[in-house]
Amino acid sequence: MSSEPSELDEKIQSAAKLSQKITNALKQKSKKKLEQASEEFNSRIKNNENEEEERTLQAEIKREARRDEIRKQWKRY
Repeated sequence: MSSEPSELDEKIQSAAKLSQKITNALKQKSKKKLEQASEEFNSRIKNNENEEEERTLQAEIKREARRDEIRKQWKRY
């Protein structure tokens, strides 16, 4: 046997390199998708928190308006 790599060895080595490139590309793509999904998720959480805060403030405003209305009715008597 010769010490030079055979054609089959070269093809195997080339296929392994190509496989590694594909694997790395897929990892990068998955990483980007994961980061994007994470950003979307965090954005939705923030939006939900803001909506809940807005609902709480609106409810507080309504309660205060109702209290004022009750106070006005009591003052009439």
